[in-house]
Amino acid sequence: MITVNLMLDRQQMTHDTWLYVHDRDILFGRLHEPKNWSVDMVPDQSKTSVVAEYFCSFGDEIWNRSDDTLVEQTARHLSDDLGFVTRNEVLGGFAVRCPRAYPSYTLGYEKALDVIKGFVYSFDNLQIIGRYGTFRYNNADHSVETGLLAAKNILGEAHDLEQVNAAQEYHEIKRLDKARAAANGTGRDAGETVAAATAAANGNGAHHAVPTPVAAEVATR
Repeated sequence: MITVNLMLDRQQMTHDTWLYVHDRDILFGRLHEPKNWSVDMVPDQSKTSVVAEYFCSFGDEIWNRSDDTLVEQTARHLSDDLGFVTRNEVLGGFAVRCPRAYPSYTLGYEKALDVIKGFVYSFDNLQIIGRYGTFRYNNADHSVETGLLAAKNILGEAHDLEQVNAAQEYHEIKRLDKARAAANGTGRDAGETVAAATAAANGNGAHHAVPTPVAAEVATR
């Protein structure tokens, strides 16, 4: 992953902590504005910054672009394509390359991982934490939690770090199950049930049919 950081001559760009961008013509997939987390993230309250995340792999076309090219590309996307800023508000920028931001799974990786973890766990005074330590696609809060629990283990507590984010369920699946359960009591399919509930919440009885429960879930986010 590559993050491109732009410094902006404006107090705020958006009110959001982060935004996902689903557009084939825009090369970054997510952006966030650190100042929206804390005003202490900028040295001058009349300014803000934005960080664009480019998801890429070693040696691919995006990875091989120069930092200057990526900064210019990001400024162009934000101004010309998204309309979030004007070009003269961009004070400057820089890129940070993260070659191992996320674990990359391949078929059969579990066997090799078990061997490595078995060796690591043979040491009583060695713990593995974070995304790459556990080789698990954790959210940031899960990664921080493994670090906090590891520190508590050093202080004498006993926490199994392998149990952090080990559940096989996702919140989305739970919501879909609720939609299916509701559908069983109405004779509608799950998509119609969720769409009807959404229409009712909007104050009208009209709704567009949603063909699948997955689409219904996305539509109601």
